[in-house]
Amino acid sequence: MSLKILQEDWYRHFNASLYYRADIDLFSRYAAENTIRHRVEGELRYKFSGGLSLAVNDQYLSSNDVRGVSSSDGLDKYRSNLLDLVAAYNTGRRTMLRVGYSNFLVDYSAPRNAFRDRVDNVFLGAFFYKTGARTSLFGSISLSISVTTAAAGRTGREHLVWLGLNWNATAKTKRHSQGWIRKEGLCFRDRQGRGCYP
Repeated sequence: MSLKILQEDWYRHFNASLYYRADIDLFSRYAAENTIRHRVEGELRYKFSGGLSLAVNDQYLSSNDVRGVSSSDGLDKYRSNLLDLVAAYNTGRRTMLRVGYSNFLVDYSAPRNAFRDRVDNVFLGAFFYKTGARTSLFGSISLSISVTTAAAGRTGREHLVWLGLNWNATAKTKRHSQGWIRKEGLCFRDRQGRGCYP
């Protein structure tokens, strides 16, 4: 998930979009290998007059892995969905606060791939404070929770903290960002809460 979803300022109050794409593979001799992949994306943004902005983005994909990368003879088909929810509040000329939630789902159709199914949930908060004409402080903290299927019986958590400084050296240069990250590696535990496996 990325909070850049609300950084673009080209729309005034309301924006909505919908996108669909289909990729079709047809074989003249091996009709059983014919495949159709679907991709649907939708986005909704709204700005309130008091400084609050909301955004919803959803991406759905019905596809399959590239042929030949798996040990199985057939295609490995799957469905995935990515949902992003972001809210930003501009308190004035200097401060902006943002919170977000993201959900990512992967579901394979064949039972042999049940260990590859997973659900990721990410919770994120961030702040931006403008200290001068060309400098601003920023920080963010996120919690990622990953859950695999019952076949694997594992869950994991990941914490990330980012602090830094944005500096525009001149009016013509791009933004420079510096900061540090503290990251605790993804740790999986079984359904009984025992063990910690990277």
